[in-house]
Amino acid sequence: MPLASALSQPRPLALLDVLARAVAQLRQARAQHRAYVALMAEFDRMTDADWFDLGLSRHNARDLARHTVYGR
Repeated sequence: MPLASALSQPRPLALLDVLARAVAQLRQARAQHRAYVALMAEFDRMTDADWFDLGLSRHNARDLARHTVYGR
């Protein structure tokens, strides 16, 4: 095999690299979920007057929390 074709082929990832990435993604997802749950709990503690002062509606709490935590 010529050197040029050997360099262009991707090297296979080691199993430990794949597992490390999966664990990191799981930890990130769990941290995001905890942040989402904490934000929703804080929203639940807010009064209607608090929502009005912010110019927001309680009906948009889930969308606001999702956008804040996950960026979607």
